[in-house]
Amino acid sequence: MVVSVSSLQYCWPLLFGFFFVFCGCTERKSSPDLTTWKAEIEKQIHHLQKDSQETHLANQNLVTKVELLERKLMELELEKSKMEEIIEKQNERLRYIDSLSTTQKKMDNPEEPLMPHEQRTDENEYNRAQRLTFSTIQKSNVLFTLVGPTVQTAEPIVFHSYLSTNSLPNLSQHHVIIFDSNPVNKGHGYHKDNGIFEAPRAGTYVLVWTLYTYPRGLVRTELLVNGNAVGGALVDSHGDDGIQSSTGLVITDLGLGDHVYVRLSYAAFNYILSYQDARSTFSGWLLH
Repeated sequence: MVVSVSSLQYCWPLLFGFFFVFCGCTERKSSPDLTTWKAEIEKQIHHLQKDSQETHLANQNLVTKVELLERKLMELELEKSKMEEIIEKQNERLRYIDSLSTTQKKMDNPEEPLMPHEQRTDENEYNRAQRLTFSTIQKSNVLFTLVGPTVQTAEPIVFHSYLSTNSLPNLSQHHVIIFDSNPVNKGHGYHKDNGIFEAPRAGTYVLVWTLYTYPRGLVRTELLVNGNAVGGALVDSHGDDGIQSSTGLVITDLGLGDHVYVRLSYAAFNYILSYQDARSTFSGWLLH
């Protein structure tokens, strides 16, 4: 079959058009695949970022617990050394009392002569020694009561924190309020990065929080211990459109490592107010 040059002059526009149609179909076919691939990559990146945040928070909690355990171990070792010292002093005094008792028995029994180092020239001296020993034992018991393994020797636990600025408006339900300024934190139980107080020691605690709102704000909060609500407070400035506040107070027993925090029980209207003359605060201390 022979194709002349003149016939090609009429056919090349058709061939050129067919080439562009074919390329367009190929582009339309590959475009959805590229979009799907891009969406899948973005979804995976989002999941990785979320997992990274959760891992970082878990690591922070673990580091805090390790620090608390190390501090508790140091306290126990200090108490152990004090106890050993007191016990040794008690044993020395008991041995001395035993020696005095043996001497007294020999003095009461004339058939058993005293050893030369047990001879006493004056019975009043022996009685004075007994009175001195008894007084020393009484003082030792008082010392044991004061420095023994009681809660008075432990570090006090008290914290005070507040919002350094106003919150964002219309916070969502169950939003955890992070009191980011923490001037007092004895016992190192409060974490200003996440707003959680982690009990450094088991006992009965007093926990109190105060919130302000303005203008026409409505903020309902609750105090949670390990995810369970144990108290609540509501502040509402809708009535007179002025600054209003409310305070919640809870006295509860906490175990070592229990988590305590303040969150919104419902979505807030407007914002939480906090400035020099009206601080929104979260505080607590170990009662006993």
